[in-house]
Amino acid sequence: MAAIFYLAYGSNLHPLRLQQRVPSARHIGPVALPGFRLVFHKIGMDHSGKCDLLDTGYPADNAWGVLYQMDASDQSALTSAEGAGYRFEAFPVVYDGKPVEAMTFLAKPEQQDPAILPFDWYRDLVLAGARWNSLPENYMAQIAQVPTIPDADKVRARMNTELVEVLRKA
Repeated sequence: MAAIFYLAYGSNLHPLRLQQRVPSARHIGPVALPGFRLVFHKIGMDHSGKCDLLDTGYPADNAWGVLYQMDASDQSALTSAEGAGYRFEAFPVVYDGKPVEAMTFLAKPEQQDPAILPFDWYRDLVLAGARWNSLPENYMAQIAQVPTIPDADKVRARMNTELVEVLRKA
């Protein structure tokens, strides 16, 4: 079966979270993304902020992602989970000193709002994945400082808060 590399940088950083969506996903490892910043400006299907990579072009800016390998046939399930506001495109990374062409989701321009905020549980999902992957402390501190809003949907909030707790313990 054909395989592709997938670059996760948001709520899919944690392998347990990603494997809920894509059972074939196999964790490879963290990768630095120089010239990019992690932002939460993508308008989610739930009308809250979701992650995106912002190309700043400044080498001092450095986002982080995690490289996974997955069956190409699982791409449609992942695309469905991510929603229509993203485009799935090639994204070159360097892993273990070697160039790798990975695929990732980037927010469509019309789905971006710099004023939108993420739900607290969503930011915490991203942070749980960053911690599991031992991303740099200063990067995790930046994520932890992202302002959030509470989710008015109590059922969704409880379900995702419980998921965050499971991921923190994994």
